[in-house]
Formats: sequence, structure tokens, C-alpha cells
Amino acid sequence: MKSMRHLLIKYFFFLCLFPLLIIAVFKFFFLENYYLDIFSKEDYNISISTKALTEIILNKQKVSLKNLLSTHGSCLIEDYCTSLDSFCDNSEYIDNIIVLDRKGIIISIGGDLQYKKKLDEYIGMDFSGMDSYIQSKKTGNPSWSSQFYSIISGRLSLSYCLPFENVYIIGIFRIDNFYKNLMDIFRKDNIGLLITDSTGRIIQKYEKTVSFTDFSVSDVITRLENSKNKFGAEVVNLNGKKHIAVLQKIEDTGWKVIVYSDYFEFHDFLFKIKAFIVFILFLCAFVIYFISNKLSARIVAPIEKAACYADEILNISVDEEKISTEYKEFEGFINTLKSLRNRVKNREYALKMLSMEATSHYDKDIFKRLSSLIADILGCEYSIIGYIKEDKVDVIDMFSEGEHIEEFVYDLKNTPCGEVIKTGFCVYSGGIQDVFPDDLDLQKLNVQSYIGLPVFNEKNKAV
Repeated sequence: MKSMRHLLIKYFFFLCLFPLLIIAVFKFFFLENYYLDIFSKEDYNISISTKALTEIILNKQKVSLKNLLSTHGSCLIEDYCTSLDSFCDNSEYIDNIIVLDRKGIIISIGGDLQYKKKLDEYIGMDFSGMDSYIQSKKTGNPSWSSQFYSIISGRLSLSYCLPFENVYIIGIFRIDNFYKNLMDIFRKDNIGLLITDSTGRIIQKYEKTVSFTDFSVSDVITRLENSKNKFGAEVVNLNGKKHIAVLQKIEDTGWKVIVYSDYFEFHDFLFKIKAFIVFILFLCAFVIYFISNKLSARIVAPIEKAACYADEILNISVDEEKISTEYKEFEGFINTLKSLRNRVKNREYALKMLSMEATSHYDKDIFKRLSSLIADILGCEYSIIGYIKEDKVDVIDMFSEGEHIEEFVYDLKNTPCGEVIKTGFCVYSGGIQDVFPDDLDLQKLNVQSYIGLPVFNEKNKAV
């Protein structure tokens, strides 16, 4: 019992506490590198695929946008933009679509209703140079290859232009949604976002708890300029705290995006909390171990001590003086065991004497008297006397409820009588049917207890 208790405590320690310690050590030594490596994975590449976006729009309409405009002219542009309202509302990035003529004059707007109601929001957008800008790109087939930034309703928006024969289709994208996935990586609100040009000049700020006053954007751009990945990342010290700086290169315009987060300060605090919890768990484990030992010394040990010598107490040659001195605190328990021992010894002796007397005279009447006498002495309901013949018992007489039943045979296999032949003496004070579940006679007679003794011949063989 003691060894099992110690094993359980050890298993609890290794299976529950040791892994927590390993995790804490891992986070302490590898936290910085781990959160820098995630930015090099393709899963976090949030740049918009212009080809995929064009295909989405065309497949949504199930018609070639170029053919639609060139065949039917601008008269269908209003209907087309209206049909895109639901598409813009359900799109993850696109906010609305503006249709311009070649002079940069707005023809129609589709998408978000607030933009349709406030057309003057777009007046500040200079589309007059769009034609020369597109021509300078020398694009072949129409594609979403030209992009620019503008301020709409106080928000920075990213726009892509798709040129056709007589109009421009401009898709405007929400910057805050555009970088939503990147911000979700940090899973916290205190994030700063800067939009800069290629020289590091800040165009737009999204500041939460991070201040950019002591930071040179151009220095980070210089350090990450030669990065082969679409994302470059490094740890920087800003305002005396450790942060992650991430640079994204937008291919067409050379614009840079810098993202900051005081992530490490937040997780250093979490690490301290986790380390404290691990320490408390270790402390609890040792307290449990200490308490269990104390309980064992006061409760379990005396019971184990008494149980270890129970056989000695029941033994015929027991040292009475030793029992009375070493186990004085169990005096009542010992007296009960002594009484049980004496009762068993007396019944065993009486049964042995009766059996020896019976074997000296073979007479059915003697066996009848003997079986009834055994029942009276032992106080049992059934008394059986029989001969052993191989694996069976040939019953001479069975006494039950004042009647004698003669001459019947039953198998020894899986019976308490078979146990008597093997051990020489057998006593069950209760639960005999559970010990021999295959003995149907025990169940039929509702036998609960049993005592049996064999008689041996001159060859010391049970008969």
C-alpha cells in the first residue's frame, strides 16, 4: 500500500508538473524567435492577389466585364455598379467601386451606401492624371495592376484601377480590413500601425498604446530592404520597451508598412503569472506528499502492522506474550481473533475425531448417526459423508432438516469438496457461492458457509 501511494505521487509529479516546467522554459528561451518566425510563413502573407481579385469579380457576374462595357457602352455602367453593391458588402476587403471616364470624371459609384450618398467624398481624389499614369505602366490587357492611396472619410484607402476602352473601373479597399489579419496575429489591442512611403516618411498613423516619437522608420527600412521575404521582421527597442517591427513591401509603388506591438512586455507578464502558477503546483505537490506521510504514520501504519500479524494470531503456536506486548493498542481486535481461532480449532478437532471413529466401522446406521451428530455439533443445516471415487464423491449419507438422504453422486470439480482434497481442511464463513460460482448445488441449496475435512487411509490418501 505504501509503495503504491508513493508511485501515485511520483506519477502525478512527472505527468502534471514536469510538462508545465518544460513549457515555461521553452517560452522563456525561445519566445522571441518563435514570434519572429511566424512572419516568414506563407499563411500570414496578406498582400492582395490582383489576378485573383479580377477573377472573383468576373466570376461573380458570370460575364466578361470587358465585353460588357465595350458592347453596351456606359449606359450599363450604372446597372453594373448597382449589381456590385451586394458583392462589395460581402467582400472581405473591397469597399466600393467607382467608374470614371477617361478625363477622371465620376460616372457612377457602386458598393457601400454611405459612399453613394456622399459623392463629394470623392471630389478630393485626383483622377485627372490616371490616363497618363496607366499609359506609363504600359500595361497590355486590362488588369488590376495600378494602385494608389487616398484619404476617404478620414480613412486611408488603397485603390486599384482597371482600364478599359472608354472608362476606368476603380476598386477601393479598406485599409483597416486589409491589415486585419496581420493585427489578429498579435491578438491584442495595443498595436501601432504606420503607413510610409519608400523614404520612410509617415503618411498615416494608427496608434494605440505604442508611440512612434523616438523611432526612425527609415532605419528599419534600410535594415530590411534586402529581405527576400515579402515580410521582414525584427525586434526593436521603442520607448525603452521591446517590440516587434514588421516590414511589408508593396511591389507596384514601393510603399512600406511598419507594424509595431509591445507584445513581449505583455507576454513577459503572462510568463511571470504562469511561472508563479507552476511554483504553486510544485508547492501543493510537496504539501500533499508531506500530509500523506503524516496520515500514513498515524492511521495506515498501525492497520498494516495489525494485518501483518493476523496469521500469527490465528496460528496455533502463537506467542501470547509477544502479541499482548507489541499489539496492546489492538487488545479488543486481538481478543476477537483469538475467539475465532479457538472456535475453528474446536470444530476442526471434533470433526476429525468423529471422522476417525466412523472409518473404523463401516455401517450405514453409524454414518447416519454421525452425519446428524456433525450437524448438531457444528450447528449446520447440511451434513454430508461420502467416499471419493476418482473425480466424484459417492455420498453415503446426507443429513438435512431432520431427514437422511442416501446414495447419490456429485462431481468434485469446481466445488469446495474438491478444495478439501487439495488443502486438507477448508473453512468458509460466508460468500461460498462467490468463490465457487460453477457449483450449482450451492446455489440450489442456498449454501452461504462451509467447513470440510478429509479422512486419510494408511497410505495417507484422502478417501
